[in-house]
Amino acid sequence: ADGREEQLAAAADEIENKLQIVGVTAIEDKLQDDLAETIARVREAGICLWVLTGDKVETAINIARSAEVVAEGMELMVLEISDEEAESYPALEGIIEDLACDAAEEVKSGRHVGLVITGRQLEQMTKRKLDDRFMQIVLTFGTVIACRLSPWQKAQVVQKVRQQAKPRPVTLAIGDGANDVPMIQAAQVGVGIAGREGCQAVDASDFAIGKFCFLQRLLLVHGRWNYRRMCKFVLYTFWKNAVLTLLLFYYTTVSGYSGTSMFESFVWASFNFILSWPIMATGIFDRDVHAAQALAHPKLYLTGRYGSDLTLAKVAETLLSAFTHAAILVLVIQVAFPGMNAAGLGDYYTFGTAVYAWLIIDMNYRVAFITTTWNLVSVLSLVLSFVAFAVFLGVYSVIPYFGRPMHMVAVHLLSSPLFWIGAAMAPALAMSLDVLKAFVVTEFFPTDTELVLERATTLPTPGRPQDPAAHQGD
Repeated sequence: ADGREEQLAAAADEIENKLQIVGVTAIEDKLQDDLAETIARVREAGICLWVLTGDKVETAINIARSAEVVAEGMELMVLEISDEEAESYPALEGIIEDLACDAAEEVKSGRHVGLVITGRQLEQMTKRKLDDRFMQIVLTFGTVIACRLSPWQKAQVVQKVRQQAKPRPVTLAIGDGANDVPMIQAAQVGVGIAGREGCQAVDASDFAIGKFCFLQRLLLVHGRWNYRRMCKFVLYTFWKNAVLTLLLFYYTTVSGYSGTSMFESFVWASFNFILSWPIMATGIFDRDVHAAQALAHPKLYLTGRYGSDLTLAKVAETLLSAFTHAAILVLVIQVAFPGMNAAGLGDYYTFGTAVYAWLIIDMNYRVAFITTTWNLVSVLSLVLSFVAFAVFLGVYSVIPYFGRPMHMVAVHLLSSPLFWIGAAMAPALAMSLDVLKAFVVTEFFPTDTELVLERATTLPTPGRPQDPAAHQGD
């Protein structure tokens, strides 16, 4: 309503008259320890920071400066819209255009300028159907402080950012009170802080933390680790199935397009089961740098922000690697077949099982190659993969009940020196190109991320960083 502030002041003057204060109680709302350091690290990781609060403009600005959301030397632009301008559509359009010019000057000059807006201004823009255009301009500012927002408006701002920001961002909302619940639920990732304001934010969130400073470990350590693990898992799964498919494609050409598979059906069916254990261990436990090093180098987080570990180029590179492995295995097969045939290993079941065993070894070599962190589980999972294959092949070929065509194939195969020579040479030759390529790229054409990683991994690992966030378990 028009004149709302004046009416509230008049009502307060009428009510707060001839009162005697008996006692006053309040809840202290102070900044948490290491808040500024956490904000600084998150900003160094390239994450854009917005403050959505119900506080007054002056209070929000003071808190933002104390928490270093507004960095030292950063200018703040406070958007002001009078009641007369709010009622005029052309006036609001003019304000938006002026704001767009200011944003363009900010980008051109390279200055860091923050923007301060209010919930009333968002409401006015929404009323005049100018909210989408307004948000497009607001998104050009690196730091935004939105004050006097209702819970619904907080969620609205998050949804606008998700829909209009280019490239499409991943939004994270963090709060500690019930008024933050809509915002937390509107973001892709919601984080609730367990505090004195209740558990509503925690109950509605995806992740719950005890202090704001733990956010840096959640993002820079665990978030980054999990991103790289998932990328390795996805690319390896794509790679191993591509190698298998290319081998079967080659066999189709030499089998007269008869539809016959290179491998016996039950042997082939064990492929994903046998190879699942090593990559699962890598996907759970792999870490390229220590937690303390990840916190000391927030720029390592840029790998996940830019999605550089899972791009079309990475998929193409993985497919090229799969083609190379399949080609080398095919070459070894062609060279080995005459000798194996002369040694009595050239029948369909024996020869196919030999090639399948070489393929399994090559797959596990690849897992070992992409694994950075080795622990007991990683080693056992790799051993389990080989043991599971040996047990399966032994039981399946020794006991006639399971398959007469495969009877004693494993015994006949393992007794041949040619099989063991092929098992040593074929996977090693296939992996040699991967090792050579990784060395050349890392040594002569490293990316900025690889340079930071190299520096981080060559530094001595600290015992424990001196901050509360680092005292949590890995």
